[in-house]
Amino acid sequence: KLSAAAFDDADHGPKRARLSEIAQSEQTKLLVPSRCAGAVIGKQGSGLARIRQECGVKLDMLTQAQAPHWQADRVVILQGSTASRRAAALALVQAAFAADDSQAGFKMLVSRSEAGAIIGRQGSMLKCIREQSGVGLQVQREEIQGERLVSLGGPVPQLLA
Repeated sequence: KLSAAAFDDADHGPKRARLSEIAQSEQTKLLVPSRCAGAVIGKQGSGLARIRQECGVKLDMLTQAQAPHWQADRVVILQGSTASRRAAALALVQAAFAADDSQAGFKMLVSRSEAGAIIGRQGSMLKCIREQSGVGLQVQREEIQGERLVSLGGPVPQLLA
């Protein structure tokens, strides 16, 4: 979990500078489990339309054919301001796991530099995020099409905090 303070543009040394790169990124890619995609999409796309309108983001959900590397998931691409993308990501998690919020798995795709900022020097940022949020957080070592998979797991309220 990255707080708004982590996106601060002030110069706080190399770690803060690297974290601000995440904030400057124009898009966020999330993976929604295929079994939850219908709950997110809603009837005739009403769920996606609601998130677009309420959060002020451009939101695209790729088909399985458009993202063959992620067979068990649907790739969602959010474009907009950092605050808008954060709000949309929270809305997506809430919609996807509304039926059972006791445990949820949440994934996102990040660039190499963003993964480095999340991990921190010798894993210090990763450890800090885990301790402060109480959620499981893993960053995969392998890159797929230049991106690394970040997985979060835990109760939905903790993921949203």
